[in-house]
Amino acid sequence: MHRSLFGIAVTLTIFATGCAATTDDPTSSSADELTAVPCRVEIVPSSLGVIYATEANLSLYTFDNDTTSASTCYDACATRWPAVLVGSSYGLPAPFGVTTRKDGTRQLTVSGRPLYRFFQDAAPGDVKGEGIGGVWHLARPAAAKVVASSAGKIYANGLELSLYTFDNDTTSASTCNDACAARWPALVVPSAKGIEAPFAVTTRTDGKTQVTLNGKPLYTFAGDRAPGDVKGDGIGGVWHLARPSSAPAY
Repeated sequence: MHRSLFGIAVTLTIFATGCAATTDDPTSSSADELTAVPCRVEIVPSSLGVIYATEANLSLYTFDNDTTSASTCYDACATRWPAVLVGSSYGLPAPFGVTTRKDGTRQLTVSGRPLYRFFQDAAPGDVKGEGIGGVWHLARPAAAKVVASSAGKIYANGLELSLYTFDNDTTSASTCNDACAARWPALVVPSAKGIEAPFAVTTRTDGKTQVTLNGKPLYTFAGDRAPGDVKGDGIGGVWHLARPSSAPAY
């Protein structure tokens, strides 16, 4: 856990391969092949929601023109959108994998989509490549997933922080702004891309895209500092943990 520009949030390390070359990889023909492997790939918060990032917290992207696991970004494109290279597929957990580029180097993939950085993203938290040309998108885990908690099965965001609904939201439009939003950050995503029922999106007053569940806007709670925290449940009698439809409220 560490402090970010977007408040207190956890950062989840998806895999850590080690920064030094190693001969432990049975698929590698030489130790030198492993020197390009990133130290970490992480899930981190950003101004556009939870995303995948490099060990340096630089945002990762996918390219809609890549309709298979083979990259179509070369030459001038590759200068603007450097491929994320790895030494081999050894030790990579699903949904990560590798694809071989034309020059023989191996590029990291997520769910079969090649991963890239954007050359104008210079600092952690930069998301300047999102939406460029309508074909470049931030790589991100599912906006919400079911997790077990001390309060039963609930929805959590990509950082495994509990999600909540607000009784004052009587429509899909959020009524939690300003001071409320600082205490109850909205679950935001770059766009509706990849959002499926029972989830949808609504546009906030600041123009950001917020995820909804069955028409109810979703939020995290600033008082939840770690996965499994459910400190926001029941506050004011109007904040409640977001649950799958079949999960009982404890």
